[in-house]
Amino acid sequence: MEYNIFYISENCNLDCKYCYEKNKKNPSMMSWDEFLKQLKKVKKGDKLILYGGEPTLNWGLIEKICKNNITKDYFTSITTNGTLIDREKLKFLIDNDIEVALSFDGKRTTDKYRKEGITTKIFSLLQYCLDNKIINKITLSWVVHKENIDDLAQDIHEIITKYPSIIKKIHLRPLDRNLKNKIIESCNYNFICHSFCETCSNQECKATIKPYRYFKKNKIICSETSGIIGDFFHFD
Repeated sequence: MEYNIFYISENCNLDCKYCYEKNKKNPSMMSWDEFLKQLKKVKKGDKLILYGGEPTLNWGLIEKICKNNITKDYFTSITTNGTLIDREKLKFLIDNDIEVALSFDGKRTTDKYRKEGITTKIFSLLQYCLDNKIINKITLSWVVHKENIDDLAQDIHEIITKYPSIIKKIHLRPLDRNLKNKIIESCNYNFICHSFCETCSNQECKATIKPYRYFKKNKIICSETSGIIGDFFHFD
């Protein structure tokens, strides 16, 4: 399965301190026609990731994708900061088979690096899923940097304990590739993995890196994992 990232919005409503996408000149929104043009390059059954910027700023395109049953032919997810998603929109995404990946830095640093109140918003969406028994539909896209790495294991353990069965997987996104080894060696990687996946029988479980393709307007950006974004770790 190939992982195909579609930048459906280069705009964003936040100004995160470490963001590599901000301060772009003339940020664009992907049109429906452009989306269909790029979609022809993706095989049915592959992974389709709606990305940004903040992709929910292009909500009209998301609605068209769903109404035209695109999500029935592709494994579809959206990576979002969550600030523009209310319960109605979250339900819409989930009802249309879109896996929701919420960007997060951990409860101690998310508001500092993103915007005050975002941690509370993320937790409210997770609580909504818990209250309504929405199981394994949420992913956390966890940005790892020098100010939150020492709390990583504890933060992950706390959130998956508080919201059992709600979080399908966690992507660890180190800003610095040098943090990769520290994640595995210094943060008790196996503790994180086995706390998240109690049924995992592989005691030597390691992070895996998947290839991604990046689609922007009129072109494919690259065919492998971007060095700018960093490695994507996941716990399946």
